[in-house]
Amino acid sequence: MKFLPILLSRLFLDRAFSKLWLTLKYYSLIRDIHCKIYDIATFLTPETFPYIGLIILVVEWFLLIANSWIAHVFRLRFLRNL
Repeated sequence: MKFLPILLSRLFLDRAFSKLWLTLKYYSLIRDIHCKIYDIATFLTPETFPYIGLIILVVEWFLLIANSWIAHVFRLRFLRNL
């Protein structure tokens, strides 16, 4: 019985860190995609490809919003687990 609180706290920490790792993995993936799309969008200036550049910039804004949403969900989950 003496080790039960230690075991429970260890399970809690393992679960919290696995959620943290998964969230950070998706966060970094979306951030990398965001950076690559931003590089492509800045290369495709409106003079050369007006519609393709605009579409890529819209997709980039959606990725930026998704990135912010993942960061928000991460903060909520982390604070809930404390």
